[in-house]
Amino acid sequence: MPLITETDVLVVGAGPAGLSAALCLARLGIRVKIVERRILGEVAGQADGIQSRTVEIWDNLGMGDKLRQLGTTVYQLATYAPNEDQTGIKLANKVLNIPLPSARYPYELILHAKHMEEIMRDALSGVQVHVEQPCGRAISYQAERLAASKIQPYEREKAISDQSLVDHVETIRARYVIACDGAHSWVRQQCGITMEGTSPGLAYGVIDFTPVTDFPTSRAKNILQSPLSGALGYIPKPNNTARLYILLKDPDVIQDLDQSSDKERTRKISQIITNGFLPYDMRVENVTWCNTYKVSQRVASRFSHKGCIFVAGDACHIHSPNAGQGANVSMVDAYNLSWKLAYVMRGWASKAILDTYELERRPYSLELIEFDKVIEKLFRPEGLSPDEFAQLWHRHLLFITGLGLRYKSPLIVSDRFHDTMAGATIGQRFPPVEVIRYMDWTPCNTLDIIGYSMKFKLIVFAGDTTKPAIKQRCVDFIDKLSQTSRLRELVTTSIVLCVKKEESISGFIQLQGNMIDTQIFIDDGINPGRNPGLAHEIFKVSPDMGASALIRPDGHVAMVIPVSSDQVHLIEEYLSSL
Repeated sequence: MPLITETDVLVVGAGPAGLSAALCLARLGIRVKIVERRILGEVAGQADGIQSRTVEIWDNLGMGDKLRQLGTTVYQLATYAPNEDQTGIKLANKVLNIPLPSARYPYELILHAKHMEEIMRDALSGVQVHVEQPCGRAISYQAERLAASKIQPYEREKAISDQSLVDHVETIRARYVIACDGAHSWVRQQCGITMEGTSPGLAYGVIDFTPVTDFPTSRAKNILQSPLSGALGYIPKPNNTARLYILLKDPDVIQDLDQSSDKERTRKISQIITNGFLPYDMRVENVTWCNTYKVSQRVASRFSHKGCIFVAGDACHIHSPNAGQGANVSMVDAYNLSWKLAYVMRGWASKAILDTYELERRPYSLELIEFDKVIEKLFRPEGLSPDEFAQLWHRHLLFITGLGLRYKSPLIVSDRFHDTMAGATIGQRFPPVEVIRYMDWTPCNTLDIIGYSMKFKLIVFAGDTTKPAIKQRCVDFIDKLSQTSRLRELVTTSIVLCVKKEESISGFIQLQGNMIDTQIFIDDGINPGRNPGLAHEIFKVSPDMGASALIRPDGHVAMVIPVSSDQVHLIEEYLSSL
């Protein structure tokens, strides 16, 4: 008798997108099953750079500390140009890699994909979800049902050719499927979703190794334009290792490398590196992975099928490694989709909310491809200037880091009251700022206050509540919020008082309903150099007027309204429209 199992969501693929989707859904109380065709540990060459916004998301999912503990932080960007006699390279510039005031984490974080996945798998185990692998690809596709072959943990190569190793056929019945099975996604193909775009004809050599070198910036990110080897991108990795990308422009060289044995390919790429770093000595040792690949720049024609199958990660967008996006875009796909699926399954939103996944993520994917083309042109030997690269990188930092990602969909309402909190952009992630908790003066960051749960967050910048009129206005606003059942069910409210901590007793607001004192914060700090009212200043909120921001479960600002009981209906109407 065939085994039949049921789940709310089936995730196909256990790379960054799939693991993130499964973890987000499980954290939100949704039943999830995740299957993977690869054997455990088969991750060589996969993306391993984490951008600022993604680190914030890992914090929200409880994995940020482990990520920072194991990863390498990259604060510096160094660029090298050809030297005067064209015999090697010389240092052109050294700058901050992420010079953004709005970045809580002003660095890129590099961690081997194997360790990245281990952290996510450990987090999944904590919510009783385990990756089933290796699993053969689905053998039939009927309506919205996928029947998958489960294979015993033998080598995948043997399992593919030896049907006797198939333990049993399992039919998985799921309400929704998320295809995170890579650039050659089988699920995407079965749904008739095509990949649209081009292949620019670029090829790269990529190698993970231990450098033995006198190169002066070996722990920075480096962009090199070598007169001997062309364009190279050097990324430091944990344990004094590195990854190097080599742009291959000569068709004969590309063909030769493709046809070489693994040993010969490694030797030839190592020689290109040795030449490219002259006059510095760069010896390639302990190579753990080496290969070549051709670049494609494509986006899926649509991100869903019949409202119940969704594509995410490389299954819906592929691009070069130049922009350092890799796993980041994939994980944010999952972060965007998961809470919407959870809301539908809980009955808190209509299925129409699922349409906003494509409305928000596909335009971003298209923008990523256009940016990738700009980087690609600059990365070609004939167009690369190290200074130009650094300038381009910094001009697009809000995009690259994910901090400037701004959604536009029915889930983002008009900016009618945006002037009351001009420091928070509607549609973007809510910015970080330090405040202290009222009850014990423990320092807190607004991103930690928002966190990750099923609920929207309402952050109320109350203003100077030592003034009776301002305090009463805030009390009336909070009281009105507590009277509305829909808000109590879907919204958690936190209040930030614009008072000095020493004067906070007179500004205290007695909370009503299901609110507790731990949700009250003071716009002050424990550091003497931190001025009271700084958060109100950063968010451009008047201490005499106040303002509040409604923040989605994925941390993006949905709307801004004044601190006025007359405006509470706007939040009610928004939530009712989901």
